[in-house]
Amino acid sequence: MRCLDTMKVTEILRLREMELNLRDIASAVDCSKTTVGEILNRCKD
Repeated sequence: MRCLDTMKVTEILRLREMELNLRDIASAVDCSKTTVGEILNRCKD
């Protein structure tokens, strides 16, 4: 996974809390669905 800045990770988490799906989050932060999924999985712990 590429290193993403803290603001982008924070935005991904915020959008997920708003119940957006991975595709919509990826589009909003300009990264892949896979990257979004990996970030969300890492932040679960």
